[in-house]
Order: sequence, then structure tokens, then C-alpha cells
Amino acid sequence: MKPISVNVISESEFTVQGHGVHTAYLEHVSALRSSNNFQVYVNSSEKTDICHIHTVGPYSLAMLLRNNNTCVTAHVIPDSFIGSFKGAKHWYKISEKYLRFFYERADHVVAVSQMVADSLKHDIGITKNVSVVPNAINIDKIRKAAGSKHEKRSKLGIDQSTFVV
Repeated sequence: MKPISVNVISESEFTVQGHGVHTAYLEHVSALRSSNNFQVYVNSSEKTDICHIHTVGPYSLAMLLRNNNTCVTAHVIPDSFIGSFKGAKHWYKISEKYLRFFYERADHVVAVSQMVADSLKHDIGITKNVSVVPNAINIDKIRKAAGSKHEKRSKLGIDQSTFVV
């Protein structure tokens, strides 16, 4: 059986990294690559069975308009910009219109939380199918950090019996 080809798009690959959207994108690509059922492309111009988009910038928009069978993970809503960018309240309505335009072009939208899904449907007015798939957490990375708990606490000057989250 031929693997399903998936092109995963994220402008964070060639712009700002070190944020939640980029981490989710990296985990997504890693999960797909760990399966023999998918042939994975990243930011490719190849025609693929599915194009899955994580960011909402101009490159992603071009890929969204160019491809069929598109899925967009909605990491951001207009409220996401408030407190993240100076002056965001002044272009709130423009971001709302742009995100509606963007998400409405996808064949399917994946919201990263129920709150995002509700905002997409009720605040922005998305009519496309929206499903909720929370971002995954790589437990292996957490377990590795937990193994050196005593050393980390000593280095940071935290008493071994102090509760830490």
C-alpha cells in the first residue's frame, strides 16, 4: 500500500522559532515521520495527497490557495495577538477578517483547544468543519528532565522538599 503524502507547512521553519506553534509543527512532523504510512514533505512545492498548514502568513496562504485537500491547524485567533504585538487592538478587526478568509479556504480546520474552536465558530464565523486536537506533549522529554530532579534543585538552590511545578 502506497504511503499517503503529506506536505506540512510552517513559516516558522524560516522565520521566528522557539514558540508554541513551531514546537507543535516540529512534533507533528516527527509523529508523521515515525510512521510508515506517510511520505512527509516540509514546505515543499511537491503536489501531495494532503497539505497541512500550521501558520497563517503569506507563504502559508499561497500554499493554501495552491493545494487541494488542505487542513489548517488554528493556533491563533484575533485575541491571540492582544498582548503579543504592540497595537494589536488597532488591527483586531483586520486580523479577524484575514483569519476568516484564511481558515475558510481550508477543507478542514483543527483547533488546538475547545476555546479556539468556539471562537472560530462563534466570533470569527468559520463555517468549515472544525475539530479539536490539543497539542501533544512529548513525555519522553519530560521524563528525561525529571531524572535529574535532585541535581536541578541543588543548582537552582531549591530545597529538595519544596513543591515545584
